[in-house]
Amino acid sequence: MDPSSDPDDKRYRLFAVDFIDFAWPGARAFAKALVVMSMRVRAKVRPRAQQNKISDLGDNFFEISVKALPVRGQANREVIKLLAERFGVTQGQVKLIVGGGGRMKLFDIDI
Repeated sequence: MDPSSDPDDKRYRLFAVDFIDFAWPGARAFAKALVVMSMRVRAKVRPRAQQNKISDLGDNFFEISVKALPVRGQANREVIKLLAERFGVTQGQVKLIVGGGGRMKLFDIDI
């Protein structure tokens, strides 16, 4: 019998086509590293503001004001920095998905 097909067997979990033997020391940490949680955040960005500010408009939608100019991605980098501070993650964990050249943007944040 395939161990991954037995739902009562807690030593094995199915990840794509492979399984992990949880009797192996360190397997739980390895399995947690495989699971990356992320969230999507929508933002309306206002460049050339007097101060950097994030306003929560509800349901993962934010209005973000940044001092930076919308030139060569300066405002986008500032927004990524603010979102990283807001959610307590590194700037590398915040990715701009849609809206690199517009005011409405969609970000993916790995948590």
